[in-house]
Amino acid sequence: MKLATLMMLMLVAGAARAEDAAPSVDDIVTRTRAVMDQKPDVVCKIVVDTQLLDKTGKPEHDEHREGKATLRGDDQDIESSSVVRDGQKLSDAELADERAKVKKDKAKAKKKGSTDSEFDISPMTAKKSEENFEMVGKESLWGRPAYVLKVRAQKPSPQHFNGTVWIDAEKFVELKAELTPAEMPPHADWIKVQMQYAPGPKDVPVPAFLHIEGAGHLWMMHKQFRTTLRWSDCR
Repeated sequence: MKLATLMMLMLVAGAARAEDAAPSVDDIVTRTRAVMDQKPDVVCKIVVDTQLLDKTGKPEHDEHREGKATLRGDDQDIESSSVVRDGQKLSDAELADERAKVKKDKAKAKKKGSTDSEFDISPMTAKKSEENFEMVGKESLWGRPAYVLKVRAQKPSPQHFNGTVWIDAEKFVELKAELTPAEMPPHADWIKVQMQYAPGPKDVPVPAFLHIEGAGHLWMMHKQFRTTLRWSDCR
């Protein structure tokens, strides 16, 4: 047998063995959820940009805030140190009033037993019975090998999502997700979500990026909105 032919057969056999060694979709989902269920206990810098637009896309309101986000388990507390709203910087007194209202609202929610996180919307942290997953490929994302999975909710609900997730093939961290609600909330016309996670201290996943945009209507009013959160320097 010629050397070139032998080498080709060895490469084909090696590729087949690598394919056979790839984990199943269920295994990928199980391992990823185990990693994503490791809730961080960190403090991160956070920047939040929010815009409200009219139906033509013209900005009506704009807000930029900076501060710190304290993540403890499923709870995330954002304390703003600087807020510029429609070109006007909020005073220290206004920030203090805002902070007091946030604390009051959180205390009310806790008293009612509400434990839902407004940021933790990933299908990789939901119960397995609520989504179906399909492997659609493997690719490199930001220099990391990643499994690409399609996700579809088993039943329509604003709390569950359809879309695509990218899973780190070595660390099983959810690197990225592009999602839409399986059912639109009341008065919403469309919503798109992009989110990213990154390994934080002790390799526990921390949020890195969340972008939500959409449009809605109420009676004759039609508005568009977009909000972007960026976490960094988590310690």
